[in-house]
Amino acid sequence: MFGPAGPGAEVAADLEAFGAPPALIEQLKAEAEAAAFPVWRENSVPFGLFLNLSTQWRLAPEGQPLGLDYHAAEAAARWMRIKRTPDLFEDLRVMELAALQAMAEKRKRS
Repeated sequence: MFGPAGPGAEVAADLEAFGAPPALIEQLKAEAEAAAFPVWRENSVPFGLFLNLSTQWRLAPEGQPLGLDYHAAEAAARWMRIKRTPDLFEDLRVMELAALQAMAEKRKRS
């Protein structure tokens, strides 16, 4: 299961260690669980790479994302010891396009 970017379980543990109210900790855990989603096993490697590229978007002068920095993607794949194949690149491009479409929709609603 993947969830939104963020250390939900770590934050909950830290809050507990510092004596936060149990209701707050349970709320955080419930929100993290509700936001989690399944990823098929065959997509876990490309999806993990995509998540690690969250700061590697090329931006237009106005600030909107244009696409991923493919040089950074290749470097990240090497660091993560992921075999770089045409299929991996195609999977990454599919997620990139979906993310660009979602970000464009969000900009339209704003």
